[in-house]
Amino acid sequence: MSMTHDLYRPEGFEHARSIEEEARLWLIEIYAQSLTQDVQAGFRDWLSRSPDHSAAYARLERSWRDLVLIEGLEDLTSHRRVGLGARLKRVWGERPMSSWNVTAGLAGALALVCLTALVGISMITASRSVIDSPRTYIAYQTAMGQSRSVTLEDGSIITLGAATHLDVHLGVESRDLILHEGQAYFDVARDEARPFKVDAGSAQIRVLGTEFDIRRAPRGVEVIVAEGEVGVHSVHDPRGDFTPENPLRAGQQVRIAPGEPVSQVMEANLETAFDWREGRLSYADAPLEDVIADLNRYRAVPIILSGRELRDIRVTTAFDIARQDQFLAMVIRSYNLKQTITPDRILLYREVARN
Repeated sequence: MSMTHDLYRPEGFEHARSIEEEARLWLIEIYAQSLTQDVQAGFRDWLSRSPDHSAAYARLERSWRDLVLIEGLEDLTSHRRVGLGARLKRVWGERPMSSWNVTAGLAGALALVCLTALVGISMITASRSVIDSPRTYIAYQTAMGQSRSVTLEDGSIITLGAATHLDVHLGVESRDLILHEGQAYFDVARDEARPFKVDAGSAQIRVLGTEFDIRRAPRGVEVIVAEGEVGVHSVHDPRGDFTPENPLRAGQQVRIAPGEPVSQVMEANLETAFDWREGRLSYADAPLEDVIADLNRYRAVPIILSGRELRDIRVTTAFDIARQDQFLAMVIRSYNLKQTITPDRILLYREVARN
């Protein structure tokens, strides 16, 4: 790496023929390397020398942030982040950085996207700001009936249930995740300097390192702690929150309904609570609405419950997902229900008695 005026400059910087080329070298440096104090100081200095510098960098960075690079199949086996520089070299070849052509690079990257688009996982490496250290942005999404485990670069392991959408943002000071839908089991690598936080809509969960499960259901968010301690916060009503001083502990579970505080603590059955990872669903006194919502994440044709009365039915059951049709038949018989089957849904209802 070369230095200019005792300040850090990227490799090949002295050969750059335009501000745009300089900006491109800085972009590669910031996204592909560790953002040390020397790099930050050199980058600040370059930005301060002309408004044209910051404008050129901002334009180029926006272009890269808009381009989603799909990780190759070889990276899915290790679930590791590949630095942008390494990915660009893989697409463009081992040419010197100063000779890379942006237009050709974009075409190569787009070809990579087309080649691996069926993988189903997108990954963007971006910086929260040009001065802060980079954050890793990853969007994981499983298909209907699919589950999988992923290992984050911090060593945390997450098992995603079917039809689950999870965003991961790994930063220097925190690890921030958003569970948009579905269910996930988190085995969090301990890092006291970077708390692990999950936004699940009506609930927010915060840990340093532990194991827990989050499920987004029609009636709220369910949190079960397998090991360690978990902080749980209700977005709408914090009166029942579990704080670091009063955490939710292993073997306990709570539910957070929209607009309500955290429920009273319930004892979780840890022997069956996480059976979904092995293809088995287990419930104890659960509303039928929640059970059907889980089942629908494994079905191409969803089941619809007609009326509050059906949705409120409480069930205690356990069944293999592969035997879901037998479970559905049992529900229909047990509660004297009717069904109407169409190509796009199965409607369950109770026939109204006529006078």
